Amino acid sequence: LGRVDIALLPDGSAAASYIAVTPEKRAEFRVRKVDANGALSAPVTVAAVESGRTSGYPRLAVSGEEMIFAWIEGTRPTQVRTAMAKIPKS
Repeated sequence: LGRVDIALLPDGSAAASYIAVTPEKRAEFRVRKVDANGALSAPVTVAAVESGRTSGYPRLAVSGEEMIFAWIEGTRPTQVRTAMAKIPKS
């Protein structure tokens, strides 16, 4: 589906978050690390999300050695959900 966000990491690599569709047609908010040479880490699922526009545009930020994620859940009323994760070492 897309909806990509990118944040630079302290080691010079980047974290890319995006919405992906599983083989079962479910949408997932995922993140993966991209190193300076373009090599990709395995994707990590942050959360299951709605595939439609109701899930909004998930966001990614970096603070020190942690990644912070935010996304919308639900369909009226909606709720903003957040999660944090340590940045994995290479």
